[in-house]
Amino acid sequence: MLPFFVSCEKIKTQVKRIGSETPIVQLGGEALYQSDIETILPEGLSDEDRTVFIENYIKKWVIRNLMYETASKNVDNSKEIEQLVSDYRKSLTIHRYQQKLIQQRIKEPSESQIKEYYDNNSEKFQLKESLVKGLFLKLPKTAPKIEELKQLIANQTPENLQEIEKYSYQYAVNYEYFGNNWVPLNDLMRKIPFTENASDILRRKLITVEDEEFIYILAINEFKETGSIEPYDFAKDKVKVILMNINKNTYLTNFEEELYNKAQRRGDIKIN
Repeated sequence: MLPFFVSCEKIKTQVKRIGSETPIVQLGGEALYQSDIETILPEGLSDEDRTVFIENYIKKWVIRNLMYETASKNVDNSKEIEQLVSDYRKSLTIHRYQQKLIQQRIKEPSESQIKEYYDNNSEKFQLKESLVKGLFLKLPKTAPKIEELKQLIANQTPENLQEIEKYSYQYAVNYEYFGNNWVPLNDLMRKIPFTENASDILRRKLITVEDEEFIYILAINEFKETGSIEPYDFAKDKVKVILMNINKNTYLTNFEEELYNKAQRRGDIKIN
């Protein structure tokens, strides 16, 4: 261990007196301060874990600086590295400024804008898997009044849905109601031991499947097959992202063009 790697107790003493920003460790022209460590120190550590963390961090900091010092003496392409660093600094600065501009200037598209884009580009939103609306129950075979339950499911009035929900709380292993939102059929097929393919399942309103322990009931109120146009409420989030990206790109392109034109008018650009 390097000479300045002091005992745990001494590290604690040093940590306490760094309020005046006295370096914890110095190596060449570099220094590590308590404030540097505090920014990355995990919360909730015991005194012992805190000490171990600080000691390990100090060691890694020293090794990194020793490696950099050694590498600097043995790498000849310093100009190339400086150019890469300069390019990266410019790119990072530009990116952060762009993000700041986007946050300040770009608003989320309105409902009408989203709907208009969807209506004008609906052919772009083709389903890659079938969707359904309905409900799903997984019941133990010992559950009572299954036939009465099926009658309620077959006629999903608000009152009957309340009765189904009450029944499910008492007897169901799993109950999912998705009568108001689209769900991928494949997600449901992973929960039910179907022997039929998806296209056959979609043609049935009420499906009951059993295994040794459970009864699975799937009610399909509506469906959309693979290859058909995505329903608006299913595609809406995708459309919103598309519009946000279009607005961002349009704004940044116009901003850059305006910046260039202003520099031209001022005579700042000198092309030889």
